[in-house]
Amino acid sequence: MMDKENPAELPDSKGQGGESLVRQSSTVGFFTILSRCAGLTRDMVFMHLFGATHTTDAFLMAFTIPNSFRLLVAEGTLTVAFLPVFSQVREGRGMQAAKRLFAQAFGIFPILVGILTIVCMVWTEPLVELFASGFHGVPGKFDLTVTLTRTMFPYLFLISLVALSMGALNALSYFALPAAAPLLFNLIYIAAMLSLGLTLIDPPMYGVALGVILGGLGQVFLQLVGLRQVGLLALPKFRLSPEVKQILKLMAPAILSLAIYQINILILRKFASYLEEGAVSYLYNADRFLQLPLGVFAIAIATASLPRLAKAHAQNDMPKLRSAFAESLDLTNCITIPATLALYLLATPIVTTVFQHGSFTALMAQNTASALEAFAFGLIAIAGIRVSAQAFFAVKDTSTPMLCSAVGLAANFTFAPYLGLKYGFAGLALSVSLAAWLQLIVELVLVRLRLGAFGFRTLLHNGLRALVASTVMALTLYFGARYGQWEDGFGLYNACVLLLNVVAGLAVYVLMCLLLRHQTIVLLLKGIGKKL
Repeated sequence: MMDKENPAELPDSKGQGGESLVRQSSTVGFFTILSRCAGLTRDMVFMHLFGATHTTDAFLMAFTIPNSFRLLVAEGTLTVAFLPVFSQVREGRGMQAAKRLFAQAFGIFPILVGILTIVCMVWTEPLVELFASGFHGVPGKFDLTVTLTRTMFPYLFLISLVALSMGALNALSYFALPAAAPLLFNLIYIAAMLSLGLTLIDPPMYGVALGVILGGLGQVFLQLVGLRQVGLLALPKFRLSPEVKQILKLMAPAILSLAIYQINILILRKFASYLEEGAVSYLYNADRFLQLPLGVFAIAIATASLPRLAKAHAQNDMPKLRSAFAESLDLTNCITIPATLALYLLATPIVTTVFQHGSFTALMAQNTASALEAFAFGLIAIAGIRVSAQAFFAVKDTSTPMLCSAVGLAANFTFAPYLGLKYGFAGLALSVSLAAWLQLIVELVLVRLRLGAFGFRTLLHNGLRALVASTVMALTLYFGARYGQWEDGFGLYNACVLLLNVVAGLAVYVLMCLLLRHQTIVLLLKGIGKKL
């Protein structure tokens, strides 16, 4: 599935035009679909075996903490700080200079992340106290969370190697192997859960935790294969060059920006730790469904757009940069507007069909569906934030996204106490959605001030077309969902009804977009056709 061009001789047209963005996004999206399906299977197996209990709350919280640091110093900041500098060096000084920069980064950054990992493993208990002080109310729950968190923290070091490799591969327009890494992680995770988690280790959560580490090792191996194919695999160089210092300088505000986002997550988890048994699990499962359209489409588009935006900035081509940003946001809206309505209307059918079996009861499924409905309200905004932030990262501005994240944090601080007390875990999910909308509005205003006019009128017209088409789709789903027997949970009949609703809704949406002459849908269909 790798692109066959020599990375040193990639043509300029590779990064130009909406069709190119669709093609590159579809590569990321293809592997992300496989990854998300594997991730959904992973969660189905997990919930079938263990349900939504104090023990699963402990594991999911323990999994959340190193993942928060992963976003903070690895995939969240290291990739976006490294990629623009790497692109600039490659455009200005050639591929050999870019290779030297990568070797230097591969020598310095793993050491820094390794030190952070050791510190976090030593100070795990205070970290868990920050995230889940409410777990003290159940005997043994807090201590189990501490042990599981410490067991999974080495994953942070492994994923930092993956993030650095992904930045270099994406900058060279190699998207397949980086996008396939989460798929391999989920497959290893499932295998470990069904082997170590059930037969070799007691209690079983320790076996599942070891599966996380094994999955991280698999991801590292896959990226090494990609680096070898593009000629970047070389011995690390321990030199703090000016370019490495520039990456560190760009990372600082980006870390602060994502730290604010992680504080939002901390608020959500901390409130949830004081709520009823299973509250953490409900929010986690609902968020997994939200991440499906985000990961498959919005994040795939954002991932594919950053190299194009960074290249346009390196070439000092502002019209091209504005055009690339508008195309990315338009394509994102084309997907997330119908996905929002679909997730809201099909929340109960989806959750009951996927999770309601084994130890996962009907009440657990209904609670998860309530959280998903609240999260769905913020899908468009969360996706828009991811794409808009790329415009700032591409021009080496990591401070503005930090300020925008501060707006989101302040909003969450304002909404969460009231909504959490009034509506419980569903109120916490709604707080995240409201905060995301406010942050998106501020971010788009600042993008306009920084980049200039980027075709907002065209974006608005296409957004309205997508909204009209989505409304017709929503009517189809509303009536079609009535044929399901969702209270029965997982079963062949419900699975068929859900699948038919999804297919019918998608067909209606695409047909309506074509009738309304939504050009982005035409490009998307062409891209999918070429990929097939």
